[in-house]
Amino acid sequence: MKGLVFTEFLEMVEEKFGYVTVDKIIESSELPSGGKYTSIGNYSHRELMALVTELSKIQQIPTTEIMKSYGHHLIEVFIQKFGVFFEETQDVFKFYQNIDQFIHLEVSKQNVAANQHQFEFVQSENGADQMIYYSKKKIAFLAEGLFAATLEHFKAKATLEKEEILGEEPMVKFIISKI
Repeated sequence: MKGLVFTEFLEMVEEKFGYVTVDKIIESSELPSGGKYTSIGNYSHRELMALVTELSKIQQIPTTEIMKSYGHHLIEVFIQKFGVFFEETQDVFKFYQNIDQFIHLEVSKQNVAANQHQFEFVQSENGADQMIYYSKKKIAFLAEGLFAATLEHFKAKATLEKEEILGEEPMVKFIISKI
């Protein structure tokens, strides 16, 4: 997972809860990185979950809500840092296709071992477009927050559904359908 996700998470925590809380969650989590992140580094998603879990304990906010809230925060950061991706289209489905084709492809090139997400785009006979997203990482609530915030940003008329797929390798499936 790119370091930008970590640096921005700590930035959000500092904005909402103060530097002391940032220091506490880093110190109380057993992090292989020691909590020293660079925006261009790569880190395990487990470290993010450790930080979220500690924040949840300290602030008594469910981890699911922290992750969803962070997804909303992260979209605002992405809009500021990577505005060109958001400006190229006004259609949320074309935006998702661009993410899959460009951003995740670039991450795969840089880190062949990256456990990438999978997007599937479906246009049914009745014209209801869907985007189905699969991920094996345990950060589904972050993805849910990102998708919800993206739909809000584009003022999309769409529904967002989440489905757990149990099996040998559990996955999460998000279905975003135009309405």
